[in-house]
Amino acid sequence: MCRFGVCVGPDYRGQGYGTKIVAKLLEEAKVLGLHKTNASVYGDNAPMLHIYKDTYGFTEEGRYVEEERWDGESRDMVSLAKFL
Repeated sequence: MCRFGVCVGPDYRGQGYGTKIVAKLLEEAKVLGLHKTNASVYGDNAPMLHIYKDTYGFTEEGRYVEEERWDGESRDMVSLAKFL
């Protein structure tokens, strides 16, 4: 099993990089013989949630309320998983 998170810089968002990075990570996980991948994403990051869930079929395993602090504000984290 592996766990990953993807961060795309502001200047590169909306250009397909997140989709390509997740595709490459899943491809490499299969090459390594892994059976399950996990990903973490901020609960308010709709573009990455869409990529994980709708594009690649990840399922939500849990939502952690106020799990992270960012610029003094609490943010929820979503844990997702995909069996390969």
